[in-house]
Parts: sequence; C-alpha cells; structure tokens
Amino acid sequence: MFSCAATLAAAIAFFGAPLIATSFASFPSDLEDDAVGALRLAALILILTFGYSFAQVSLQALGRFRPLLWSRAVSGTLISGCAVAAALSVGDVRAVLATQVVVSLLTCIVLFALLGKALNAPLRPSFHFPTFRLMAGFGGLVLATGLAYQAMMQGPPTVLAGLAPAAEVAAFAVAAGV
Repeated sequence: MFSCAATLAAAIAFFGAPLIATSFASFPSDLEDDAVGALRLAALILILTFGYSFAQVSLQALGRFRPLLWSRAVSGTLISGCAVAAALSVGDVRAVLATQVVVSLLTCIVLFALLGKALNAPLRPSFHFPTFRLMAGFGGLVLATGLAYQAMMQGPPTVLAGLAPAAEVAAFAVAAGV
C-alpha cells in the first residue's frame, strides 16, 4: 500500500513538475526551471518519506520503540541541521531539498536495516491477500495521516513559492520544518 501510494504520488509530482511550476504555483518565468528542479527533488523526498513511514510503522507494530525514537531524533536533527547549513552556504532551495533527499535516503536504509533485524527474516515484498484485508483499514488510516502530514509540511512552502522569491522560501521551509 505504501509502495503504490509513494510511487503514484512521486510520479505525479515528478512528471507534473513543469505544469505545477507554470500553472499552479505561478513562479516568475526566470525561476520556472529552478522550481521544476525543486519539485522533482521534492518528489524524491516524498517517495522516501513513504518508505521510512512504512518502516517506522512496522517497527512500532513490533514494539521496537527505542530504535524508532532514536532514528526519529537523529534523522529529524540531521534534516533540520543540514537544511540550515545548505540554505546558509548555497542559498538555493534545491540545495536544501538535495540534503533532505540524502538524509531521507540514509534514514530509509537505517530503518529498513533495523526492521530486518527485528523480524529475523528477509524483507521481500509479496502480496498476501488475507493480511491485506486485515491491514487495509489500518494502512488506509496511516496513509491518510501521512498525506495530511505531507500537506502540512509541503503545502505552505509550495503556496509561498508562488508569492515570494526563492531565497525566502528556503528560510520559511526550514523554520516550518523545525
């Protein structure tokens, strides 16, 4: 469920980036290419967010709270710290998003390693219909809350991007994320 939703959302954001940059957010014409690049990086962040959300929910279901809390603390601190460092050193929202892609990817790797260790079994994707039926309601709720979280985190910077210069969007997005 997470993989399907992540792939669909990321594909829409990645391939729809030119339309979003020119029609939805109404960036100035000289910043449209930068906006498309930023939106495509955000699509990568979106798919990684779904991945580590799945791993976090799975660790939570297994009662592995200590590694879950440590990973959240470390990844949240890294995302915020690296975003501030990128904004200060480069001054471009794409650099901020690129650092978030790297930290999110590392977080996914660590969380899936922790999940694999907690299961004592290989993590191979497969479809098991009886389990799917049992988990559909729970997974749907988790998916809805994940989408709401992304709307809350990504919505204000996206709207602001249509109204303010790109340098101001990075400053706002970092503070909103913290």
